[in-house]
Amino acid sequence: MSSKKFYAVRKGRAPGIYESWDECKKQIQGFSGAEYKSFLSLSDAGAYIKSSTEITSDMLSNDNSVTVYIDGSYSDELKLFSYACVFLDESGTTLSGVSSDSNVIGMRNVAGELLGSMEAIKWAINNHFSEILICFDYEGIEKWATGSWDTNREGTKEYVRFINEHKEDIKILFKKIKAHSGDKYNEIADALAKKAIKNYTNAPNKAEENKKDQNLEIFKQIMTKREKATKNSFTFRIADIEITEGKLKKLSKALWKADKKDIKQIDFINAMVDSSKRIVSLEIGNAQGEFTKYFIQF
Repeated sequence: MSSKKFYAVRKGRAPGIYESWDECKKQIQGFSGAEYKSFLSLSDAGAYIKSSTEITSDMLSNDNSVTVYIDGSYSDELKLFSYACVFLDESGTTLSGVSSDSNVIGMRNVAGELLGSMEAIKWAINNHFSEILICFDYEGIEKWATGSWDTNREGTKEYVRFINEHKEDIKILFKKIKAHSGDKYNEIADALAKKAIKNYTNAPNKAEENKKDQNLEIFKQIMTKREKATKNSFTFRIADIEITEGKLKKLSKALWKADKKDIKQIDFINAMVDSSKRIVSLEIGNAQGEFTKYFIQF
């Protein structure tokens, strides 16, 4: 089996296909921004050269085009990455989002930048643009798309699949921007990506809010029901709320049951009532020492 290699120079002194490394080296050695790869077949080398004309850089060619700045961010503490897109269209459109996709989280902020590039392309297609110029500060955004860099991680493979699927739908161009160099729109995209994570973590957890509402409703159903006072019992009365020892036990069982736990497993109940702050706190545990705390403000 032949091991002959073809060396494709896409960017160099004289772009083309060479049959020896020495000839290839003459075209790329000392050449800034050189792009080249070796292939085992002439057709693959030719496809690599051709791809530079399908996805190129920096110059929009018609009026039906849009420029977008993209950036990404990452929170190691929260294990979240984000993206932001700033379009230089008439409306000043911006997009941003957050993900914790375990398949790509290891790429940190680069995962966000790849996602931003894909979201920008989808937006441009949906809004019927024929060209998009993506301005980026991480060189992989262009290098992976054009095949200059090999893809060896799931995130980069998915990115290349996406580019290949859509490059017939829209002409994709790229422009490298130096990070944190004072470029207005690059700075805006960077800030929006960071803000996306901040807003995501500050947003109320809907499930948690629903649970609080449910627990408060259970509390009111039990505590607004009037009962006869029993000997050696205490009673707190605040407006229409009447809290007794018996009701606290009922409340504990009701909350435990609402969490789909077996009432028979309850081993202890600790309760505290703060009438000034109108808070009831309960600690309910089982024989294994596992416990759940509930705080209800009424």
